[in-house]
Amino acid sequence: MSRTISIRLSSEMIQEIDEKCNTDSCSRNDFIKNLISEALKPEKKVVPKAIVTKVSYDDGKNWIDL
Repeated sequence: MSRTISIRLSSEMIQEIDEKCNTDSCSRNDFIKNLISEALKPEKKVVPKAIVTKVSYDDGKNWIDL
C-alpha cells in the first residue's frame, strides 16, 4: 500500500535536484524516493580482522615471528 505525502522543499533544493536529475528517464519523484530508500538501508559495519604476527608458547618468555 502506498500513501501520498507532501513535504516543502526550498526552490534552491528543487533546482539542485533538477540539475542532478536532468534526463527524461529520471523523474524528480523517483530521484527523491531512491535517496530516501538508500538513507533507510542499514549500515554495513566493517569488522577489522586481527592479524597474528608473533606467538608465544611459554607464557610470553619467548616470541616467534610468523
